[in-house]
Amino acid sequence: MNPSDVQRKVIDLLRSKLIDVNSYRRSKQKNWIYSDFPKLTATMPRISVELIDSPLTPLGVGTNARIQNLRFDVSILVDRNAKYDVNNDGEKNSPEEVASHLSHEVMATITKNQSELKETGLLYLYPTDERQLESGNSNTMLRQVELQGILIRRFNEI
Repeated sequence: MNPSDVQRKVIDLLRSKLIDVNSYRRSKQKNWIYSDFPKLTATMPRISVELIDSPLTPLGVGTNARIQNLRFDVSILVDRNAKYDVNNDGEKNSPEEVASHLSHEVMATITKNQSELKETGLLYLYPTDERQLESGNSNTMLRQVELQGILIRRFNEI
């Protein structure tokens, strides 16, 4: 498998495990997790899983295997003016709480589902950083989770 296959697997895993807090979009069964950074005018909240880099290095002398270090940025965008009920208690949560809830759900899903991810040839893929960033749009909040992992590839797969 290659890094794009791993990206697709991460997106599919998040789509199957995370619950969309936007009840209208959830009722229409629309996607909200994508491979590219969304437009800031898109329906929120929105998650993107972007492959940042993946250098390839030989595993050792005399072997056809290579190690590929993978790094993904998972961006969680939330409308600063919208509130959603993230825990089904009937109360709407603030945008900060929504962003925090979704980032923790992403990290927990990746951490708990290592066996599914290993089907792609990954040794591991774990969250390594979480940060709040400026989105460039005063109406949108951006939180990012960084994922890092190692993919083993055979020379004939490259």
